[in-house]
Amino acid sequence: MRRLHSPPFRLAAVAALAASLYGCGSRQAPPPAPVPEPAPAVTDAPSGPALPPAPPEAGQESMDGQTRDRRSILLTDMTRLGLVRALEQGPPGVIRVAIGEQFYAAGNRSFYFGKLATAYYAWTEPGRPLVIELWDQGRKFGEFAEGTFLVGPEYATPRGCDAACVAAVPTGGPPVTPTRPAAAVVAPAAAEPTGHGGVHVTLGIAKGWLKLSCKDCSDLDREGGLSGYASVAIPVGNRTFIGVESTGWTKERGSIRARGYSLTLNATNYLNEPRGLFVSAGLGLVGYTQRSLFFGSTTATGFGLSGRIGAEVGLGRHLVVVPFAGIITSLGGAELGSTGVDIKTSNLQLGVGLGVH
Repeated sequence: MRRLHSPPFRLAAVAALAASLYGCGSRQAPPPAPVPEPAPAVTDAPSGPALPPAPPEAGQESMDGQTRDRRSILLTDMTRLGLVRALEQGPPGVIRVAIGEQFYAAGNRSFYFGKLATAYYAWTEPGRPLVIELWDQGRKFGEFAEGTFLVGPEYATPRGCDAACVAAVPTGGPPVTPTRPAAAVVAPAAAEPTGHGGVHVTLGIAKGWLKLSCKDCSDLDREGGLSGYASVAIPVGNRTFIGVESTGWTKERGSIRARGYSLTLNATNYLNEPRGLFVSAGLGLVGYTQRSLFFGSTTATGFGLSGRIGAEVGLGRHLVVVPFAGIITSLGGAELGSTGVDIKTSNLQLGVGLGVH
């Protein structure tokens, strides 16, 4: 009651009396403008409802400022699009997200979760992929790993979080959907394909069958030998690459050593996404050299074509195994040394390679 007689109260009463004397007392003051709720702050490891707490080591991995900013921008975008509501770093190699209201409907779901896995790749252990755990209402129901969504009971156990840890997680808000898909694998969204990217380097070893032919030569059989190829290519689209390819073939018989070779400018097109069947074609130099203990060395080099078909099978984040079949053939003929004989070469390859993307 003493506060009613305090100076601030008397000043407020005088102000009210003055307002009534000037005819303003009958007017109602406009209601105060609503204060907008602040948007949820998204950091590189934000805390959010319905997720286990982050371990002490979370966020302590070595990273530069650019990586930290990229994480923050990406999480802001994913929150704005309704893909996620919160994110926590789990034990090394694990990221946990509470899914947003647009998770199941978003056509770009795979694209953004792939970018999220790339942004947090420094949190992985050597030789192990990053796993993004999917949570809803305080319970884990699936994972995203190596470009695939995995949903089902076998993927519902949190990594590095025991029963007591799970029991302490709040349930959060209402479920994103009343029922979840029953399929074990959520089909990747096709609205925004990730495509192929980066420099592709491939080395291959093969069995090669080389055939020589010329205008006045009798029919010559193909000679089997050790063959292989090496290529470097850069993307010019989601499925198309251009680069340089070199091939080789070798065979020794007694005192004679024969070599076939090529160097071509190649274009490669992937027929399916994100990895799989591809075809390539090239144009460049194709040659043959033969060295004999008694007759020395002779060489023929001319223009030629190359073609290859194969398939990429993923071994990890950046490695692929590449079974392939190829052909390298010369156009027209090229004079073999000073013999005056124009020869053509054709090399068939069947082998396997290792690629780095």
